[in-house]
Formats: sequence, C-alpha cells, structure tokens
Amino acid sequence: MSYPVPPEGLPQDPGESFTKKQSVALTHRDQVGIGLATLLSVLWVLCADGNLETARFSLEFFTIGGVGLTLYMLTTLAVLVFLQGGLKRLGRITRILLAATALAAIVPSISANHDLRSANALVLLMLYMLDFLLISGCSERIVLTMHGWIASVSFFCRHQFAHAGMAYRALRKKPIASERTRAIIIGIALAGCILLVVLPLLFSADEVFARIVDTFFDWNLESGGVWLVRIIRIAVIVSITFSLLYAVIHALGKDCALGEKLNKPQVSNVLIATTLVLIDAVYALFVFVQITYLFGGVEASALHGGYAQYARSGFFELVVVTAINLALTLLALAVRKREERTAISSTLLYVLLAMTLVMLVSAAQRMTLYTVEFGLSMLRAMTYMGMVAILALVIIAAVRIHKPNVPVFKLGVFCLSVIWLVFALSNPAARIAAFNVDGYLGGSLRQIDVEYLYELGPDSVPALKKLASISGTDAAKEEARICLDGMSCFYGQTPWSYRTIREMIPNYFPVYPSEQ
Repeated sequence: MSYPVPPEGLPQDPGESFTKKQSVALTHRDQVGIGLATLLSVLWVLCADGNLETARFSLEFFTIGGVGLTLYMLTTLAVLVFLQGGLKRLGRITRILLAATALAAIVPSISANHDLRSANALVLLMLYMLDFLLISGCSERIVLTMHGWIASVSFFCRHQFAHAGMAYRALRKKPIASERTRAIIIGIALAGCILLVVLPLLFSADEVFARIVDTFFDWNLESGGVWLVRIIRIAVIVSITFSLLYAVIHALGKDCALGEKLNKPQVSNVLIATTLVLIDAVYALFVFVQITYLFGGVEASALHGGYAQYARSGFFELVVVTAINLALTLLALAVRKREERTAISSTLLYVLLAMTLVMLVSAAQRMTLYTVEFGLSMLRAMTYMGMVAILALVIIAAVRIHKPNVPVFKLGVFCLSVIWLVFALSNPAARIAAFNVDGYLGGSLRQIDVEYLYELGPDSVPALKKLASISGTDAAKEEARICLDGMSCFYGQTPWSYRTIREMIPNYFPVYPSEQ
C-alpha cells in the first residue's frame, strides 16, 4: 500500500509531526471585526477615563460607570447584531433578551447610586453572556436552561482569550506595500515611544521649552505617561474584543452543544418525603408563632414592646429562609424519580411552598412595620424587591409541581429580569429619599438621617432641595443645605461618563451656603 507524500516532503526528523499550524488568514469580515474592535476599545478607554486626565483602572468602570457605560454597552450590542446580520436573523427569545440587556444598560444613566449600579452590573453581565452565546449561533433551546447558562459563562470567558493574538499575528504576516512604507511606519512608532519618555524629561529640565511646547501641543509632565498607559490598554483591549467578535463572526456558538444529556441524580421518593415531613413540622410551629404575634392583634405585640420593636430584626433572615425553601423545592423536583412521583410528595412540596408564603408575608410585615417607624433604605428596598422575586419563583415552582415539563429556568430568567428592570429603572434611590423626606415633613417619621440621603448619591438631590427649602429653623434643613453644597463640590467634578443624564443638567446641584 502506498501513502501520499505531503507537498512539503517527508520530515527530516522521524519524530516531527506532519501537522503544522496553519497560517492565519483573515477574511473580509474579520478585518471589519478588527476595525470594530478598535472602535469599541477606544470608546471603552474614552469612557473609562472620563476627562482624559488620568488613566483609570478599566474594570471598575463597569460597576460605577454612568452615561459612558450606557453608551459603550449599547454600541457593543449594536456591533454584535450587525456582525450577526441584523435583528431579522435572530430568534424571538434572543431579541427579547437583547431588549432586556439594553434596558439594563440604561440603568447607570438614570441612577447614580453605587449599590444599585453594582447590583445592576451583575445582572447586565449575566444577560450579556446569554446574548453573546445566542448571537454566536447557539440554539435558544440550549442556552435557556441551567446547563446552558453555565455554558454561556464558560463560552464567554474562554473566547475572551482564545483568539486574542490572531489579529496581531495576521497583521504581522500581511505584506506591506513597500519596504519604504514599512520603514516609515516603524520609524514613526519608535520615535513616538522615545518621545513619550524624553519629552517629560525635557519639560522638567527647561521651563521655557516646556511652556513653548505646551502652548502648541498642550503637553504636560504627566501626559506622556498617561497616554503611554492608555495606548497599551487600548492594544490589550483590542485583542480581547476582537477575540469575542471572532466568535460571533464565525458563529462558534454552534459548536457549544451540551453533548449527551446529563444523568441527573435520582433520589427515592421516600427519602424526599421523610425530609419534607420533618422540615414542614418545624415550619408549622414557626408559622403558628408568626400568626400569633404578627397577626394576633395589638395585645399580643404589646407584650414585646410593640410591632416596630418586635419587627426590628429578623426580616432579612426570613427572606433567606424563604429562598432556601424555594431552592429545596426546586432541587426536590429535579432529583425525584419521575416514575415514583406520588400525591404524597407533591402535597408535601405544596405545604412547604404554602408555609414559605406565610414566612414571606411575615418578613414583608416586619419590614413594613420597621420602615414606617424608621424610614426606608436601599437595602430594605432591595429586600422588598427580593420578596417579589421569591414570590414569582414560588408561583413557578407550584406550577412545576403540577406540570413537570414547565421550563423553570426560562420563566425564571424572564420574571427576574422584568422585576429587576422595573425596580432599577424606577430610580429607587430618589424614591427612597423622597419617602423619608415626605415622612419627616408629614410627621410620620420622628427623625431623618440626612447624612444617609447624602450617601444615596446625586439621585437624592430633589428630596434634599425640598428639605432645604422648608421654612423655620430646623436642624435637618441646615444639614440638607450643607449636604447639597458638598454634593456640588464633590459630584460636580465627576467626569461626564460617570454621571447620569440628570446630573448633566446645568445647576442640578444647588449651593446653599451655611447660615451664619
């Protein structure tokens, strides 16, 4: 039998492999991708640096950025859709997720609260990873499952670096028109690098020379180093961005299959029923106590110092317990043997969900009593939002007990996204500040924490204005004016890309000098 000889001939070393790394050949769409990656990288650095006076740490911008982050994320989504061929080529679920991601990207332009922006960054990242895998060609049926979401995280992280060096390797091998052109380009690059180091030294050595150059070129001692760091950052971000765009251009998500169906652990129905009986028994006693003290009237609560004192602690713990109960229910539904599903186990699960609802109502009641007495905060507002999310998931779980084929993950993603977007887009920090100020002025709150309103950020300015404009000599009024003066000094210097749209309005931060 004869074997074909490869064109390059037989290897000199018998141990040498015939398989050689293929040379990089970029298509026209890849070249477009390099251009778009460069555009996105420059935009990211421009937005992250804000006023271009310093080279900031880029990653923090994703959690504290404002209008600039919105601009970057919307541009990124537009680039991904463009490379995919337009919205018409995307499925209905993909378009819905894209819309949700775009709305999440708008949140930093509406609210400046740091806690809200940090939480929204996590939601935005999770939605973006799902979008990225879907736009890269993966089936909606695969992505919108728990295993698919895990695959989206792995796919996104892997393809940030899988093709990072491809653009530079291809450009290095691409022939240039002439040796003279090559020499000119290299010479300009070398001169630029040298001048970035030398010019600041010359400025320091001769003030007259520094003023002359500064007049024409607006250089200063720090600008050379800042721009050197900025150029390096752009070069790194270009490679990472192109690596992601390469996966979209070549639809590498099609290869992201889950393989064979995972063998889920199967648990006996007896084991599940035994566990649920014990847990339900403990919860039954707890629920009885909640009904007695929270819904039993004034006399019962008076024994413990009143409703507000009784509800002062415990609502966060109750929310955690309800979340654990929900996770336990979903886990039991996932692992119990399909052929052994009986009315007993289903009934016990329904009982667990019912008592979970009672705990949820108890937590909400405690939270409301405490809020009416001491005011609202961002943590309490997020807890309210979490209660609504748990309620939605409890309903989905109850339907899942009755109908085993209900897509829990898909419905959960949809419900949780809607709940979060409604909460975040409503500018909760401004509403919290308004609630506390109105309660204080109306007499329902005996005292108000003006310093906390300041900590909420620029979103609380309208409420602080209202508090600062009241008549009379109230200590809170003077404190509100001082806070507004401080906001004007501190937030007035914030770069444009970190601000909200409202902060860009002239004279948004009024100045109230302290009364002498």
